[in-house]
Amino acid sequence: MKTEIRIKNFVDDIILLHKNKMFLKKITQKVIETLKYFGFTINTEQSETEPKQTEIFLGLEQNLNNATVKTKPKMRILFLHDLYNMRRWIKTGTEITVKQTAQLTGKPNKLSLQFQEASLFMNAIDHQKTQAARLRGWFTTIIMNKTAISDINYQIIKLRANIPIQFIQIPPQATMATDAAPGGQGQILEKELEMIAIAHTTWKLRQAKLTSDNMEIKAITQGLRSFSKVSKNSRIQSLQIRSDINTAVFDIIKWSTISTLIKEIQYPRFMPTIRGHGELAVDALKQLWKKEFPWIHPPFRLLPAVLKKIREEQIEAMIIVPLWPGQI
Repeated sequence: MKTEIRIKNFVDDIILLHKNKMFLKKITQKVIETLKYFGFTINTEQSETEPKQTEIFLGLEQNLNNATVKTKPKMRILFLHDLYNMRRWIKTGTEITVKQTAQLTGKPNKLSLQFQEASLFMNAIDHQKTQAARLRGWFTTIIMNKTAISDINYQIIKLRANIPIQFIQIPPQATMATDAAPGGQGQILEKELEMIAIAHTTWKLRQAKLTSDNMEIKAITQGLRSFSKVSKNSRIQSLQIRSDINTAVFDIIKWSTISTLIKEIQYPRFMPTIRGHGELAVDALKQLWKKEFPWIHPPFRLLPAVLKKIREEQIEAMIIVPLWPGQI
């Protein structure tokens, strides 16, 4: 018996890149003709055949002139609308379906090219959604815990700013690997795949009772202190932190560890942005920095002001910031 088999090919998008505009225009037409020759149907209404410096792809606006990407205004507005609704429902204790939370937690993945840690901002919501679905099913309703509001607020701030991120990632000059266990902590500093420094110590009795996340955060800050002179002598300007507990690194990136750091590091002089921890002052930007070597862990929006003050006072400082190229 004769059987006919028909194979249908489908290609969603093809992006052609080239520095020469005329050559790109010529090769684009050639690609279209080649595809038509092999039986492909081209949707001309939704196709962009003229070379452009700015391209809209999967809801992201890609600027090829300066190699940056940011969220398209329409997608940004729609996502902000969903975030505002979710925040209002959580504040008022409104019941929402598991399906609604799943739709919200899945959207940040579409923005991961611009916001590399986007999916982590929804951890609190995703955890509550998963627990409810496992215990009561996919179609159940839940009342979200208000602890998720901080994650939503942070995502809203990032989307409002919509700062473009660069395609080209600047590699770190060195890597600090940390590890913390009930018996103690250790750090290794590597540069060009060679170990240039090592540090380790045991916990004090009070420190041994810390949670694993707090132990790892303390191990990271201790490593930065231990390797500060080596980093200065080796002219290390950018440092990657590698830890087996991603939550600790993410908490530092999200600037949610400030209260823990104040309590555990026990610096004699510190100036946070929040009151109530025995601080010397609240607004560090109005203080004089010339008489000391400051350790600075600023909210991301204050980083330009911090760099400006360092240049104005012509001092050296240790700055702890996430590796997000193109965000400044």
